[in-house]
Amino acid sequence: MAQSDDIEYLEQLMKAINEAWLQQQFDRFDLYFHEEIVFNSPDFSRQIKGRDACVQSYRDFMRLATIDFFQTQSPQIDQSETTAVVKVPFEMHYRINEKNFREKGLDIFVCTDFQDRWVAVWRYMVQTESW
Repeated sequence: MAQSDDIEYLEQLMKAINEAWLQQQFDRFDLYFHEEIVFNSPDFSRQIKGRDACVQSYRDFMRLATIDFFQTQSPQIDQSETTAVVKVPFEMHYRINEKNFREKGLDIFVCTDFQDRWVAVWRYMVQTESW
């Protein structure tokens, strides 16, 4: 793929990842996540390793939370030949146990070109604001 094609593919990958968890279509993650993907906690004190465990973290969140608002901005993509860092600004409002949460932040994915398609191999989400 030409680099401009890669950028478009990565933008679509981020959109597809967000649609999958928001629509609770968790089986779609087989296409988007490498089987050895790693999610990092915001303070890097813990990691979730492996596609099944990472997808389960989305399931667990969606079982607890009611999403009232979710919006992303255009991702910033830094790409080399086979690796890309994708930073997606987001804002989200949600409720858990009748308590309201509002967050702004960055969802950061490292992706790799694996078997002729881009897949996520590493994720870190950082809050820039919460209220």
